Amino acid sequence: MPFLVECGYGPKRWQDQLRAISKAGDSQMAIEAALLPYDQKDSLSLNFRVRISPAADVSADSKSYKTDLLYRMDSCFYIQSGYRKFYPQLTQAVAGGVSKRYEYLVSFDIRTLRQQKGLSLIYRDRYLNKRKYSLLLK
Repeated sequence: MPFLVECGYGPKRWQDQLRAISKAGDSQMAIEAALLPYDQKDSLSLNFRVRISPAADVSADSKSYKTDLLYRMDSCFYIQSGYRKFYPQLTQAVAGGVSKRYEYLVSFDIRTLRQQKGLSLIYRDRYLNKRKYSLLLK
């Protein structure tokens, strides 16, 4: 059974594999999202890799916030076009290996987004600071 091993500096590798990176944040949290490469003719999904980095002094309301950030994020992400919201068909936590940093694969049905204009990827935090972060998609 073959397996892959990747060596190198983590943040650099993360950025190298992505098309365009959008960033948002404030003093309490930083959000980065990048569109994963896809074939425009054959793909049925638009996939993003999202990284959430809360500040060290951000305290959660709940003691189970780590579990919430790993398993209850499906309704925290959506794409907005005007007043319309498009929720992902998949939200999967990705093990990044860095404490206090959370990464996700977020996948949307591309067929619902093709005719939309002015798209923004929204992250609405429900477990740490309860704020909404908007990343304009190009």
